[in-house]
Amino acid sequence: RHEPYGVVAVISPWNVPFAIPFTITATAIAAGNAVVLKPSELTPASGEWVRRVLEEAGVPSGLVSVVQGESAVGEALVAEPRVAKVFFTGSVAVGRRVAAAAGARGCPVVLELGGKDAFVVFADADLDRAVDGALYAAFTGAGQVCVSAERIYVERPVHDEFVRRLVAGAKTLRPHEEVSPL
Repeated sequence: RHEPYGVVAVISPWNVPFAIPFTITATAIAAGNAVVLKPSELTPASGEWVRRVLEEAGVPSGLVSVVQGESAVGEALVAEPRVAKVFFTGSVAVGRRVAAAAGARGCPVVLELGGKDAFVVFADADLDRAVDGALYAAFTGAGQVCVSAERIYVERPVHDEFVRRLVAGAKTLRPHEEVSPL
């Protein structure tokens, strides 16, 4: 039987300041919960943007609350007994602290602590597209996005040519330059 948690805390990162908190907040609301959103102190306006967009879409006013501040605010949310579930996106070190604090009071927690995302290139790949995709996956957001490619696996028959093209492409990148994924 479906039963909402009640109040869900969403603690979001600086590097994807709208998409991550928006998706988690919208999902929590769709499941029948209220949300207290704490955006990163480095991107404080993003929380209000999430709240405003959801309210403009018809979410009742007050169902999403935004709190601002540094780590002490996040710690207070995780420790708050009225918060029934915590979603945290950020570093492994802070994620461990969030898990320990939430776990100490039996509060479920969802942690997204970054990935070790692989990019795979098979021998029959279109190498131009594969190189463009790899450059995009590895360098967008300076590689500081949870889905950035950290490892590239290439089948032996195309390995040397792929690496040659990838290095050549990487040498042409400049700060703030958009890289097309395809």
